[in-house]
Amino acid sequence: MQVARLAGIPAPVIHRAKEILKKLEDADITRKEKRIRRGKQPIQGQIDVFTFNTAQRNCDEVLNELRELDITTLTPLDAINVLYNLQKKVKG
Repeated sequence: MQVARLAGIPAPVIHRAKEILKKLEDADITRKEKRIRRGKQPIQGQIDVFTFNTAQRNCDEVLNELRELDITTLTPLDAINVLYNLQKKVKG
C-alpha cells in the first residue's frame, strides 16, 4: 500500500485496496461461501490501472509514429490511411 501511495495512486484506490486486503485477511479461504465478491461499484473518477496502462501504451505508440512520419512524402490517400490507423489505436 505504501508503494502505491508513493507511486501516486489515488487515495480512493488505495482505500479500496485496504478494504479488499482486510476482507482477504479475515476470510476463511477454505470455505466457498465466504468468497469475496466485488460488492462495491467503482468510485466516480477512479482509474482502472490496467486499462490506463494499455491506453497510455497506445498513445505512446501513436506519438512515436507521428514523430517518425514524413508528411511531405505522403499522398492524400496515404495520409487518410495513416490517420485512420492512428485513430484505431487511440480508440483501442
